[in-house]
Amino acid sequence: MSVVVVGLQHTQAPLPLLEATAIAESDLHKVLSALSHTRNVQEAVVLSTCLRTEVYAVVDRFHDAVAEIYDVLSEQSEVAVEELSLHAVVRFDDDVTAHLFAVTSGLESVVTGESEVAGQVRRAFERAQEEGTCGPVLSALFRHALQTGKRVRTETAISKGTTSFAYAAVTVARGADGAGLRDARVVVVGAGDMGRGVFRALS
Repeated sequence: MSVVVVGLQHTQAPLPLLEATAIAESDLHKVLSALSHTRNVQEAVVLSTCLRTEVYAVVDRFHDAVAEIYDVLSEQSEVAVEELSLHAVVRFDDDVTAHLFAVTSGLESVVTGESEVAGQVRRAFERAQEEGTCGPVLSALFRHALQTGKRVRTETAISKGTTSFAYAAVTVARGADGAGLRDARVVVVGAGDMGRGVFRALS
């Protein structure tokens, strides 16, 4: 038995592919159910944001399980397995732990130290618990990751400065002198976490 993560993120995958593979909250039940009904996936958590889609899983047969995860992602996104595997990264065992800890701490975000990601990880974990796809192995892994992320933000300087992607985008738009958005009319498209974050930053 192994722990694996099959993931696409902004450092390896083009934006159109990330958009195609993002899993809406309303589709998580279907995806988690499909994963739980494969032959080799014993536990599963799906973390999907605008710039990251990752399936964390406890599996029996490594290669067969990875193929099954690709099949589920392909069916959900309508992207060919070949295209997914070209840009995805597959990690296993200790590398999964190191990666999830880094993600939860904001070290893998576009804006280093991003604060929103810890909440996204927590929601993914809680949803998998609700759906009954998160067993003892992934529960322990995600609890430790969330504790680690909290310690990193509390005990290091990573949280100093701009730690929100939305705030960073607005800061860049304003420019060095802050005049970039003066007297500008701004339209925020979307009502998700990112849209709300941009609205708060603009306010």
